Amino acid sequence: MAETYCGKSCINCSVKEEMNCPGCMNGPGMPIKGDCPIAICCRDKGHNECSTCGLKGECTNFKSRGNQPEFRKDKLAAEAEEQEYIYEYAPVLGKKYDLIFILMLIANAAFIFTSNSIQATFPGFYLGCCYVTAAFTLLYALVLFRISKIHESFMIAGICALINTIYHFTNAFAFKGNTPAWFVLFNIVVYIAMIVEGYHFFSASSDTLEGVDDILSAKWADLWKWYKWCMIGMISSVFILFLIPIIGALILIASLIGTIITDIIKFVYIYNTGKAFRKYASSIKTEE
Repeated sequence: MAETYCGKSCINCSVKEEMNCPGCMNGPGMPIKGDCPIAICCRDKGHNECSTCGLKGECTNFKSRGNQPEFRKDKLAAEAEEQEYIYEYAPVLGKKYDLIFILMLIANAAFIFTSNSIQATFPGFYLGCCYVTAAFTLLYALVLFRISKIHESFMIAGICALINTIYHFTNAFAFKGNTPAWFVLFNIVVYIAMIVEGYHFFSASSDTLEGVDDILSAKWADLWKWYKWCMIGMISSVFILFLIPIIGALILIASLIGTIITDIIKFVYIYNTGKAFRKYASSIKTEE
């Protein structure tokens, strides 16, 4: 059996010593955690080396075998640079996610008391909750703007949070009888903004957790799928209610229940994300 899958000689490799590589079969080409695409391809197709494959002549991986060591070197350098970047932002995001958890917890708790029944029974309390919800949603948006240098999606999420802030302030003014004529249409805009904000916040959370907590990163990506369909269900149910009231009502109820569940999970993930970054930052200090 050849010493490499692609037939190259480890002895003549220009970067073997520099990368302290143990050789193809024990290094980049090993069955477990090996990152060489040629080795992975050979194992998947049941070949011990490229020479036994009939597609060798048209294989792009095989044709680029001479550059594989350099590709791997560049990849490791990029990973090291990314790791250094994580070292810098982990302590910051640990504190910011803890703050986001508190701000959104207060905002959502206040929002519960902005229903029509509360407005009719306790108008003063309703008005206060509208202002509290708007104020803490605004603070949440400002936090997102502060960390937008780490991931640009935080900026877009912050802009959408500002739209949500305007909505909550509008609710307070609506109580005084100054409801704008475009308020109903604005509700649709707000729901769309919530979907966009959710996508960018979930994506940024997932992306920044890569290399810190990959399992939690994947959970953020999965949660977005559920959150997206719940929000789409709520918007579509409004139109379906006019056509088929019963079906529209069922979709609305199911979407509301789904939204409540995803919001609870979101709060758990926000708390765990802050914890993950704090733990990672703490491990960095220990190593130093």
